[in-house]
Amino acid sequence: MTEVQEKNLVICISGSGEDRPFSTMMMSSNPDLHLLHGGQCFPMFLYETEDNQ
Repeated sequence: MTEVQEKNLVICISGSGEDRPFSTMMMSSNPDLHLLHGGQCFPMFLYETEDNQ
């Protein structure tokens, strides 16, 4: 992790085969595991750890 972190947003979409219409949601906190009835979430940023830490 760097000293200055960007605000990491998450985009969540509803799962395929749902009986509800397509929906999407963006948030800045960790989503519930049952958000959008089994949907999938994609982070804006991915962070790698440094080897020397």
